[in-house]
Amino acid sequence: MRKSKISDLSIRTKIFIFTMMPFVLVIIIISILSIQNRIKNERELTSNRIESYVTLLESGDLSFNSIKQKEKIEKLLNEKVLSAELIKRDRSIAFTTGGNEYEINKEQIDKAFQGYIITFTRQNEIPVQISLYPIIVKNTVVGILHLELSFEKSNDRIRQYTLFVLFLNIFGIILSFLLIYFLSKKIILNRLKSLTDMCSEIRRGNLNHRLSVTSHDELGRLALTFNDTTKKLAERNQQLKEEKQKVLDNIRELVKYHENLEELVKERTGKLEESRTELGVLNKQLQAANKELEAFAYSVSHDLRAPLRNIDGFSQILLEDYSGILDKQGRHYLQRVRAGTQNMGQLIDDILSLSRSGRHHMDKKTINMDSIVREVYNSLENELKDRKIDFVVHECPPAFADSHLVKIVFTNLLTNALKFTRIREHAKIETGFMTEDGHTVFFIKDNGAGFDMKYADKLFIPFQRLHRAEEYEGSGIGLAIVQRIIHRHGGRIWAESEIDVGTTFYFTFSV
Repeated sequence: MRKSKISDLSIRTKIFIFTMMPFVLVIIIISILSIQNRIKNERELTSNRIESYVTLLESGDLSFNSIKQKEKIEKLLNEKVLSAELIKRDRSIAFTTGGNEYEINKEQIDKAFQGYIITFTRQNEIPVQISLYPIIVKNTVVGILHLELSFEKSNDRIRQYTLFVLFLNIFGIILSFLLIYFLSKKIILNRLKSLTDMCSEIRRGNLNHRLSVTSHDELGRLALTFNDTTKKLAERNQQLKEEKQKVLDNIRELVKYHENLEELVKERTGKLEESRTELGVLNKQLQAANKELEAFAYSVSHDLRAPLRNIDGFSQILLEDYSGILDKQGRHYLQRVRAGTQNMGQLIDDILSLSRSGRHHMDKKTINMDSIVREVYNSLENELKDRKIDFVVHECPPAFADSHLVKIVFTNLLTNALKFTRIREHAKIETGFMTEDGHTVFFIKDNGAGFDMKYADKLFIPFQRLHRAEEYEGSGIGLAIVQRIIHRHGGRIWAESEIDVGTTFYFTFSV
């Protein structure tokens, strides 16, 4: 509740409160300290005057008879004397200004005769200072000066000083109030009023109003900021008007389009139905074509193999039984016939393998890639005979794929690696994996013959070869089968190679 009341005050009131309150508190504290110091000085001054009077008595500059002269003592001490007397060692009174105002304690007198100065104040109607000063002549206490002083004069002086300080404080506070009022109005309040007026203009929609900047202080920078903000608001307002007009134009266009929307939807729906019908027809035609392709593959497998086996068999009989009748060129022709039929048989087998790779039912599951690589490598015993091969299998993570098709992939890729590293006395084949864009990429690397990367786009095309048949055997079907298997898994395969350095095949089961 208290915070809310303060927050409701005006800025001018807050300035006065938070500026004047510390100032007033400081003035009050300084005044209190000053008055206390004045009281202390008055009391010390009185004590010093008494000590000076005692010194004059001890030195003989003043006779002890002066103790009877009350007015003289008051003039010396500048204080009202209630009584003064000299007490001799036998406790009798030698000199006195009059009767005792107060009775002195015997123990205090005895202590004073021992050389102590005893001063204390009694409180009655007015403060009274009672002092017992030993009078020492030639190192002997000849008597005790007993003084009873009233603080009326010193209190009057302190009272006058207090009134003077109070007047100065009031004058300073009034002067400070007027100064703060003038400065706050000229420096802060008037300029804040200008800012408030500008906000009112902005609220009414007048964005062309600007503040006059007369200084470079915080309020001047605030005014510059207001002017800059208002300018940007005006520019933004103009942009919004232009955008609003564009939106209205677009709405008008949309209304025009909406008038023909139903007809357009009906037309597109009809075309979509026609497309679906055509798609169904094409799908049936594709199924029929696949069946015809399977029938063709069956025909190639069975109808063409028998004539080829006959040609190869009869050619072998001629070479074995009639080699003595045939000359060297005839035998050469028969050997070429046999090689051609065997090559044709291999092509038929490769075509059937390519066809089967697309029809094989996929059974995806988590498989151990390392064990498949080693199983396939060990199955290629014929390629490993009498060769020095450094085969490195790095540990690979498991993959989610069809194990049968993955074996076909590694069989073709490892067969390629073994074939093209024959030129090396010490061949090296390496399998492993790496991570690319969050996907696991497997690789097979060799130090074989390599190939020119400008022909890389022909690498996976069936029957395309990048080396002559005389150099390396093969039909160019193996890599096409590998690519088809990888694509069926939703992945991709690519190669990097350098002539006479080696080749690395990369593949992944997902993209």
